[in-house]
Amino acid sequence: MKVQVRGNLTSIGGSPLLDASVRGVGLAMLPAWMLRSALQSGALISVLEDWKPDLYKGGSGGEYAVYLDDPSTKPVIRSFIGHLLAAL
Repeated sequence: MKVQVRGNLTSIGGSPLLDASVRGVGLAMLPAWMLRSALQSGALISVLEDWKPDLYKGGSGGEYAVYLDDPSTKPVIRSFIGHLLAAL
């Protein structure tokens, strides 16, 4: 299925996208925890439930740990990032 899209709305966070979707501006792909309340209240409906995004086409699909690489970075942060790297 192909859907022609006009315009775009981007955001650093999901809340503005959720708000825009509730106001009827368009579709949004957001985490389930963020949508739960709007779906339960009927403010939003789920569409394309069988569709699964391929995060490796056109998107990063990666996980990132962003931190300041500095000697003053707390050991617990370095340890946590090491744990993440080992788990991936």
